[in-house]
Amino acid sequence: MNNNSPRINKTQIKNILTCSFCKKLFHYPITLQCQDTFCKNCLLIYKFKTKKTDCPKCHKDSFYPPIQNIKLWDLISKLFPDEIKLRDLDVSRTTPKLTEEEQIKEEIIKNNWRDIINKKFTPLEQPPIELNNIVFEQIF
Repeated sequence: MNNNSPRINKTQIKNILTCSFCKKLFHYPITLQCQDTFCKNCLLIYKFKTKKTDCPKCHKDSFYPPIQNIKLWDLISKLFPDEIKLRDLDVSRTTPKLTEEEQIKEEIIKNNWRDIINKKFTPLEQPPIELNNIVFEQIF
């Protein structure tokens, strides 16, 4: 093992794992298509207040639904379990409450993306096309 390798302490790691929106440790981190990462609740607040779906940091459009960064969340949960418990309480108080209409819209969007991602193409039920001389004459 190389003793000259730079050491990184927990404070440095925590700084790296900090949301640029709330300036706190990521809580259920979500990574957008642009690769910027935020707390799930921060993205909800941004979307709720601005009615926008772009990235809060770089303002690029998000064409795909946000993806929870599970590996990053596992790492944060293991490294900072006490801070996560505090963040759970904090987030539960600040999470915006969606109206019933907004909840339905969110569910429709999730289902539509799920259908698109999981879509299995089935052959269309069409009668076979009969080729005849007229078709070939028109082509050649």
